[in-house]
Amino acid sequence: MEKNIFDKVFKDLDLSYFIPMVSHYDEQTLLTKNGRLIQTIAIKDVHRLGNKITGLYDVRTELRKSIDQHVKNNQVAIWISTVRKEVDFSDDVTYEKQFARDLKDAWDNKNYLKKRLVNDLYITIVYQHSPLHLTDWQKFINSLDAGFICDLHTERLELAHEDLNRIVDLMLYDLRMFEAKKLKVTFENGKYVSPFSAFLGRIIYFDRVDIDLKDMDLALDVAPTKYVIGHDTLEIHKNDVAKHVAIIGLKEYQEVSPSQLHYLLGLNCTMVINELFSIIHKDDAQKPLKELDYLSGLREDASLIQAVGIREITSENHEEQFCTHQINISITESDLETLEKNVSKVAEAMAKIGLICVKEDVDIEYAFWSRVPANFQLIKRNQTVLKKYIGAFSCLYALPGGNYENVWGKPLVNFATNKGSIYFFNFHPNDVGHTLVLGAKNSGRTTLVNFLFTMSMKYKPEVLYLASHFKSNALIEVLDGKICDHLSLPNPLLFLDEEELFEFLSIACNLQKMSDEESDILLQVVQSVPEMPVEQKFLKNLATLEVLNTPAAKRIKDTLELFTTRYKDLFSNSITDFDLDYICYFDLSFFTEADFEKKNYPKEERYVHQYREDLKKHHALRGAVMFLFFKFFAKRNSPNRKKILVISDLDDLITEKYLAAVYLTEAFEEMQRQNGIILMSVDSGQMDPASDLWATIVANVATRFLLSGENLIQNIAELMNFTEEGEEVYRALPPKGNYFLIEQKDFMVSADLNLVDYPKLLKVLSLNANDYADYTQIRSLRLNKEEFLNKLYAAFEIE
Repeated sequence: MEKNIFDKVFKDLDLSYFIPMVSHYDEQTLLTKNGRLIQTIAIKDVHRLGNKITGLYDVRTELRKSIDQHVKNNQVAIWISTVRKEVDFSDDVTYEKQFARDLKDAWDNKNYLKKRLVNDLYITIVYQHSPLHLTDWQKFINSLDAGFICDLHTERLELAHEDLNRIVDLMLYDLRMFEAKKLKVTFENGKYVSPFSAFLGRIIYFDRVDIDLKDMDLALDVAPTKYVIGHDTLEIHKNDVAKHVAIIGLKEYQEVSPSQLHYLLGLNCTMVINELFSIIHKDDAQKPLKELDYLSGLREDASLIQAVGIREITSENHEEQFCTHQINISITESDLETLEKNVSKVAEAMAKIGLICVKEDVDIEYAFWSRVPANFQLIKRNQTVLKKYIGAFSCLYALPGGNYENVWGKPLVNFATNKGSIYFFNFHPNDVGHTLVLGAKNSGRTTLVNFLFTMSMKYKPEVLYLASHFKSNALIEVLDGKICDHLSLPNPLLFLDEEELFEFLSIACNLQKMSDEESDILLQVVQSVPEMPVEQKFLKNLATLEVLNTPAAKRIKDTLELFTTRYKDLFSNSITDFDLDYICYFDLSFFTEADFEKKNYPKEERYVHQYREDLKKHHALRGAVMFLFFKFFAKRNSPNRKKILVISDLDDLITEKYLAAVYLTEAFEEMQRQNGIILMSVDSGQMDPASDLWATIVANVATRFLLSGENLIQNIAELMNFTEEGEEVYRALPPKGNYFLIEQKDFMVSADLNLVDYPKLLKVLSLNANDYADYTQIRSLRLNKEEFLNKLYAAFEIE
């Protein structure tokens, strides 16, 4: 009976026995105790590549292609290790305003961004040189000379090293899109460091270890200082590092798609998924399968024989190569209770995708140490599989991860997707950064817009914020912005040129379709402005111009006279500019249809017709005001500043009939030219999918947030031109919570604004009527900024 190697280990207390490596053969290669050579390819921090690769390449597919092309014989074995490691995804930026800092901290804590797990992939190629065959009598005689054997062994090693380098370099080239690197010794800070030691530390101790290269046996350097075996767990120590470990072994592997592996690969637990394989001869692989085929044939059940699929791969014509194959998942925690919970999570995830697994107990030592490359003698749970199925768990990520960098710098915010991965969200998936937040009534549009807007303060942008409501007032105040209303609008006569003023007045007078005579009259009105004294340059004074005293000027005069009555306070100032060093916020609720109806709807039916005519003029004026803002912001030339134009509930502020889509198109183009973006929200129920306005928005935005929840976007397919599959993805979002789809370029991911545990922050982001009353009462106390924010928090914490 073969002696159990673990008996030997514990008797001699030589834990270095478990480490087959002995030294570095060169800076890129390790040498094992029995003369095998090892090189390792690392694909690390693939999340930083983001959408540069995702969707175009799948790691597993590319790895399988490479192995199939370059690994052809049984001299090569490969260990594939998927290592989950902790990464700090929190942004190291410091926001100037306290509320922005509080929001960032809450977001980081809620999404565990300071301690998030990601996957790295290590592909270790183990090469066994050709045996030292003594093919004739002379070589046998020579073999009695130790020098001859050493020279022959060195020659074989050199040939093996050459072939190993060739294979690994070819694989590196195949995996270049993932920025794959070959591990090699480097000289840093006056000493040599070994990334091989770091890799072994990750798979043995699940932690960092000393990576300084020492003048000693590598096995002794890496070996554990203490090793304790329990019933179905083990405890391993390396100096001050101590971990409890459990191992789940896969009994047999059936092909599983990368999309089915998302949940398992995204579990929030520290683990290493290890796969190892080596090519075996066809006859050795087919022998047990032929026996099983024979037993299936005894039942004479044709459907069973076909379903089992053995006959096909045991056919003499079958040309695919076979491998011996082992997969296990090692999970670690510092305490046994948490370890057991995570083992259950992994087992459940495996069961969901139809993979049969078992928690290792009797053979846990073998399972643990067989994860170390080149530990062939410790492999226990071998299976025979087709070569095309190797690297099953090497897919890492198949979801888009966003871009780790963008034209404005670091990502705006890191969203935790419902697949467990991180999505690096930027306004700019490419050179364009315009962003749309689309949702039904009461779906949380303002909250999401203001969350994105607050996070953008890291860029220190120049901001113009236009809103049709009071919901954002508290946010603007705590961010130290300037709050304005319709009485603070800039005077168009003081800063628009002749052509722009003509356009402004034509919109305000609802003259998009005007006669030649009306056009001449309007031009004369515009040309009279430069001749007016500065102190008289107000719209109300234009109504007295002599040129308007003709029947053809009626429409123009009727509109301008409104500035002497209903709109007498509008533009009655000398404002030509704003302080946009930070944020300038306009509450434009005065121009909304709801506000006009509340103030002017007649009590008697006979006045309804006149009300509707007045409402048309109000719509026209609103269009002119929006045109004014577009021109005003575009005229500000600040090339060294990023610019953001926020339009909250654009459907309340822009009516297509009175603001031609061309003006909005010009605003999109001008903002992009000046390193700016437009961030807007739209009520899906108020938007016509066939309108020019909607076509303009869709054509110019680079990012779309599609809000879900209890109030879905009913006409999502028509608005977004979704396929049936895309509509199903949207409608599958959970009804509870602030979930949404992010659509950028050709990618869609789902996430949520999971701040329900922070009511005070959510209320500052978007006030309801009761919150607004509390806000105005606190504002009247005239507190300093810190006291004001704390008072708001105290009021908003109470549900």
